[in-house]
Amino acid sequence: MADVPAMLPQMVQAYKDATDNLIFLKKQQWQVTNYLFIAEAAIFILSREVGPNPRAFLEMLTIPTALIAVGVLWMMQWSMTKFRKRLAFIYENYFAKDQQEIMELHVTKDAFFEGSFITFVLTLAALAAGIFTFVIV
Repeated sequence: MADVPAMLPQMVQAYKDATDNLIFLKKQQWQVTNYLFIAEAAIFILSREVGPNPRAFLEMLTIPTALIAVGVLWMMQWSMTKFRKRLAFIYENYFAKDQQEIMELHVTKDAFFEGSFITFVLTLAALAAGIFTFVIV
């Protein structure tokens, strides 16, 4: 096993910060999507209760609401990239290669697309909700 330096307290804190933020941001992505569904449902319900003029206004809100949610999802994904790069640095510098393999500590340098499958799925769900609400309002 190769010599690796002991992890300084600052690095331990950076590791904890990165993992805590990744967990938080992933949860927030789900929350944003849930709130979008609630907003689109509210737009739909309100459109059924009001006349034609407010209905047109509500109809115009459906797509921008979905696009804002998608933008927030991808801003969070971009933020997660920073924390994944931090983890990659810590894994490479404070864990020997055999430890990295045994514990499966693999984070790529180009971490933007790592873990972005869920973000793509949430994006599709958000756009589908916006389009669906637009069509049925």
